[in-house]
Amino acid sequence: MILLILFLLLVALFAGYTLSPFFDKSFRKKFSSAHNERQNLTYQKEELMTAISDLEYDLTMKKMSEADYLQQKENLMQETVEVMKKLDRLEEPENHHAADSARKKQDKIQS
Repeated sequence: MILLILFLLLVALFAGYTLSPFFDKSFRKKFSSAHNERQNLTYQKEELMTAISDLEYDLTMKKMSEADYLQQKENLMQETVEVMKKLDRLEEPENHHAADSARKKQDKIQS
């Protein structure tokens, strides 16, 4: 009986220690904001690409004039490029950090 209580206490302590970062507001905010922004931008990009595809289908089915198609496609392409630039900016610090680490290792090897 005592062993069972000690085991449950140990499991509860381990679970509390493991899950504690998720209850820290600063950790949740930092993790969720970057993740949500990237997720939202990825979703926007997919929606824009689908809209372009639908637009091409509408042109093929003669539901719109070519002038309207070109104008709407240009607008959608500009929006898509903006979303992709924002995604690149979000990923840049990670890539920059990896490049700095590689450069430092290279410098150590050379010296």
